[in-house]
Amino acid sequence: MKYKRILFITSALESSLGILLLLIPSVIVNLLFGIETTEIIKLLCRLTGIVYFCFGIACMPGMNINNGNDNGFAVKAMFIYNLSVAVYFFYISSVNIYKGELLLPAAVLHSLITAYFIFLFFRKNADN
Repeated sequence: MKYKRILFITSALESSLGILLLLIPSVIVNLLFGIETTEIIKLLCRLTGIVYFCFGIACMPGMNINNGNDNGFAVKAMFIYNLSVAVYFFYISSVNIYKGELLLPAAVLHSLITAYFIFLFFRKNADN
């Protein structure tokens, strides 16, 4: 399937972010949003880390429950996720809510991944 490589990369990135949120939530929050963390923020970051890790694993090619090559739901989920995060990160950086060093690069990365998914969608439709 044409989506296997991008699905693998994005799944690995999200799983890695989940692990980082579990292990070093203060560093990640500071780098993304430029804020100090409280204990409640750390608690929520670790919970979010678990979700990111599971989301990444669930979307990993070959990890679907029917063991087939159809990762259609995972592709759609990863596309919608990347599109949503890109829009949200651009929004919060444009209204100057947060000023983390990695916020704009993260927005750009998610935009590029979204653009690649769109490219693959159009390419798939052109092949049919």
